[in-house]
Amino acid sequence: MRGLPEIIFLAASVFGPHVSLFSRAGLCLLLCNKSDLKESAEITEAEIANMRCELGFPFLYTSAKTGENVEHAFLTLSRMLLKVMMAP
Repeated sequence: MRGLPEIIFLAASVFGPHVSLFSRAGLCLLLCNKSDLKESAEITEAEIANMRCELGFPFLYTSAKTGENVEHAFLTLSRMLLKVMMAP
C-alpha cells in the first residue's frame, strides 16, 4: 500500500501536465513541503528532480514549521503573475 506522500507525488505527476494547460501561461510553482524533515522523506531527491524536469515548473522546498521559503514562495508566484499580467 502506498503512503500519502507517494499518492500526492503520483497525483502531481498525473495532473501536473493538465494544470499547465489550464493555468494562464503555465503559471505554476511546485512546492515540496516539510523541508525540515528531508532526512525522513519517502520521496527521493531524484524523484523530485525528475518531476521538476517533466513538468517544467519552478520548484521550492518549504516548511510551514520553520517558515523556510514560505514567503519566498508567495513572492515568486506574485512575480510570475505580475510578469504575465504586464506582458503585451
